[in-house]
Amino acid sequence: MIFNQYEGAVAHSKLFASQNTPHIQANVGLIIFAATFELFNPSSFQGANFIEGIGQIGLFISCALYYRKKNDEAIIVAALSIGIIFSQAWMTMANHSWLTLWLLFPLAVSKILKLEFDLINYARLTLAIVMFFAALQKLVSGNYVDGSFLSYLGQNGSLTERFFLLPCLASSNVNCAALVLVSWVSVCWQFTIAILLFSGKAGKLIVMIELLFFFIVALVTDELNFLIINLAALNLYYRFFDVERFTYVFFGVLFIDYFTINQIWYVVNEILA
Repeated sequence: MIFNQYEGAVAHSKLFASQNTPHIQANVGLIIFAATFELFNPSSFQGANFIEGIGQIGLFISCALYYRKKNDEAIIVAALSIGIIFSQAWMTMANHSWLTLWLLFPLAVSKILKLEFDLINYARLTLAIVMFFAALQKLVSGNYVDGSFLSYLGQNGSLTERFFLLPCLASSNVNCAALVLVSWVSVCWQFTIAILLFSGKAGKLIVMIELLFFFIVALVTDELNFLIINLAALNLYYRFFDVERFTYVFFGVLFIDYFTINQIWYVVNEILA
């Protein structure tokens, strides 16, 4: 059943790709710009980190190529640049940075080898696999479903991460039953959305709920870049919106993410103090 649905989705996707190339290019471009903001680190241009700095320069070049409508070249340069950065700092890369590499690298290879590539379904299936293993990791970690991880973040994390303790406001225990419930709901929901995405049965309403979940997590963890990359990947398949109409909004969100909500809040408080 799953494979029959997938074959139908592939056929739909190929037709869609041939008719809506600007839609695909706009979402891929958003992923490239998000990766550029996420991976930019000025300290990489100093000392022994110069190779990582070369990769970051490459990402800026890919953005310029994309702006000049040289989309294939932009994708190839972006994938190679991210690969260079990861070769130097792969152990410190965030999960959504890895997701960017997984989305762009096979696409770049298909461009180089002139092969057909079903990006729309590939993005959907990749997100499904990532969500499944993210949920599995939470389940087996030993410190998530018991609420202790979220409790730790709530007590020791940044300003926004302290919101993880909101479920425990009515309790004197910082690792209350409500926080345990939130942890279990999070894991179960990730498993559910992963299975639905993989099977092709995730309707727009279900995915919109998932986007709301992404939005809440991105705000609390101060990782808005995480939201943008996942949003662009899902939008490839579900076509929630036209990326180009919200270009300035996305750039604003990426700038906020680069400086972080917590740092901006601190500067505002210092100015108003």
